[in-house]
Amino acid sequence: MREKPVGYVLKKISWKFWMAIIISLSVPIIRETYFPDFFVDEVWNLYLIPVAILAYYDGLRGALIAVIPCCMIFLAVELKSLFIEKKALLDTGQVFAFMFIIVWISIVIGNLTEKLHEKEKKLEEMNLSLAELTVVDPLTGLYNRRYLEMRLESEIKRAKRKGYPVSFLMIDGDNFKEINDTYGHPEGDRALKQVAEKLRSLVRNEDIVARYGGDEFCVVLPDADKKVAMEVAKRLCQASHDAKLSISIGYASYPADAKNSEELIEAADKALLEAKKQGKSKAVCYIPVGKVTRSKWNPA
Repeated sequence: MREKPVGYVLKKISWKFWMAIIISLSVPIIRETYFPDFFVDEVWNLYLIPVAILAYYDGLRGALIAVIPCCMIFLAVELKSLFIEKKALLDTGQVFAFMFIIVWISIVIGNLTEKLHEKEKKLEEMNLSLAELTVVDPLTGLYNRRYLEMRLESEIKRAKRKGYPVSFLMIDGDNFKEINDTYGHPEGDRALKQVAEKLRSLVRNEDIVARYGGDEFCVVLPDADKKVAMEVAKRLCQASHDAKLSISIGYASYPADAKNSEELIEAADKALLEAKKQGKSKAVCYIPVGKVTRSKWNPA
């Protein structure tokens, strides 16, 4: 059921918790010491409160667990009447009727609560699906530009606090227009999907891959300097040789090349422009002083 801290604790210690209630309430009731008479008469309150709490966190199981202290307190009252007040016990029919009523109420409350949880779960799944639609590119299945910019900003803030670099790769298809003009847009879409799959498969789990727009992609590399970025760029360029759509890459790093996410994107974009000038399937590292270091990986 609900995976909340309180519910988790109640699941783990429920029997100990209710044994403590039974002992703390039943004994004083029998001995007529600490509890006034109105507690004896309000057995229903001592039942309905815990059944509501446990049913909320543990569904039907929790509701049935709440039956135990109520029945024990009821028996304590009867024992008190028999041994202390010397009164006759209720007849068997009344006892069974009382037990049946509280068990029936527990089952109803437990089932209703579980149905409520199921509806809440479906609603959460629908909300997650809707949230995914706002951050995922429908064609490639990668994150979209909006999510990328949000994550890049948060990664840089985290890097600033913890003192590690963040690298950013700006990737562009070299011959996307030629594919669309020669083979048609469906083939262009397939080429984009193929590149997206390769990008996703060749980076670390913690890296963020996104479609920036059109045939442009981006990769955020948390805790990665330019050396790591160069290795990733090399790997991606080599892998693109197997696809119809070859790629060029420009990359930059925080804090070496930029002070914030906007400057980092701009730096990588400038390096990408230089890579495009140099030809297809190239990767270029941005240098803040205005010069660029060129690294080439030519198709075999």
